[in-house]
Amino acid sequence: MKNLCKTIVLATVTASMLTSCADNEISLDNGDIGVVYTNSLEEDSEFVVFNQGGEVTSSATIDAIGIFEIREDRDGNILLPARFNTGFTKINPSGSISEMESLDFPYYTKIKGDTRLTTFNSDLEYGKVEIKEEGKEGVEVKLDGILPSATFDDSYAYINADFPDVADRHMQYVLDRKSKKIIKKLVIEHGNASDVSMINGKVVSVSNKEDPYLSVLEPGTWNVSNVKLPHPYSERIIPDGDHFYVLYSMSPYITMMDSNTFKEIKTFKADVPLLQARVDDKYIYCLSQREDQYAGLIHIYDKKTGEKKKEFLLPRKRETLVQDLTLLK
Repeated sequence: MKNLCKTIVLATVTASMLTSCADNEISLDNGDIGVVYTNSLEEDSEFVVFNQGGEVTSSATIDAIGIFEIREDRDGNILLPARFNTGFTKINPSGSISEMESLDFPYYTKIKGDTRLTTFNSDLEYGKVEIKEEGKEGVEVKLDGILPSATFDDSYAYINADFPDVADRHMQYVLDRKSKKIIKKLVIEHGNASDVSMINGKVVSVSNKEDPYLSVLEPGTWNVSNVKLPHPYSERIIPDGDHFYVLYSMSPYITMMDSNTFKEIKTFKADVPLLQARVDDKYIYCLSQREDQYAGLIHIYDKKTGEKKKEFLLPRKRETLVQDLTLLK
C-alpha cells in the first residue's frame, strides 16, 4: 500500500518538474497534528491540520508529487520535500506557505540545529548529498548508489547507500564535513536502511530486510555491530532521550530500546500496521494507512504502558495517501 519507492523509478518524472504551491497560507493556530497526503504520480498533495478530537481545522493543497516525509527546523518551519519534484514546500509558524529550491528529487532529509542534510536520487547508479549550514557555503558530494538515508554529527556525515545492480551490497559512507571528502566506505551487512539516527553518539540504521537487526556504527573506532530486534523489516527510528523506538514495515509492533545499552526494553502491539509515529512527553502518536472509505488512522498510546488513549479516522483527499505526521504543539 505504501507509495514509498525502495528502488527509484524515474520513467514517469523529469527533472524539469517544479514544486509549486496551490495555496499560499494555512492556519496552524487551532491544530495539534499535521498530516501530509500525497499522490506519487501526479502533482497533488495536501497538508491537513487536525485537532485532538480529529476535526480538520485547516488544510492547504500543494502542487507536488511524492511528499513522503515532514521535517521541522529549529525556527518552527515545516519542510515538505517533494521526492519526485525539485524543491521543498515550507510552512512557517504563522502559516505562510512558500517554495524552497533544491537539487532534483530530494529523497531523505535530516535537520539538526542550523544544519540541513538532504540526499538526492536523480539516477539509478548514483546520488548526491547536500549539507547546508546557516552562514556557511554548502557542501555537495556525488556518491555511487541510491542514498536512502543519512545523518550527521559535528564532524562527519554518515550516508547509507544501496546498489540495486548488486544483490545484498550495502555501504555506509563517512564524509568529513571539514575536508568535504569521503574518509570511510564501510560495508553494512544488513542494508536497505530507510532511516538512520544519532543515538548516544552512535550511528544507528534500520534494515528493511528479513534480518531482524539494527546496524550500529561507533565513530572513531569505525566498528559496526549488529543489534538484534524482536521483529524483521525495521523501518523507522524515533529518538526519545534515554530511549528510542523502532517501527517495522507493515507491522503493528513498536519496540522501545535503551539508548545507552541498545537493549530492548519492551515491545508492544498497536491495533493495526504502522506507517509513521511521533512522540511527546507522554504519548506515541501513530499514523496508519487504510484501504476503505478513510485515508488513514491516528492512534495514540501511552509511552509507559502501551495502552491506547485515543484514535480518530482521517478523511480521504482525492487520489492521495497519508504519508507522515507532525506534532504542532
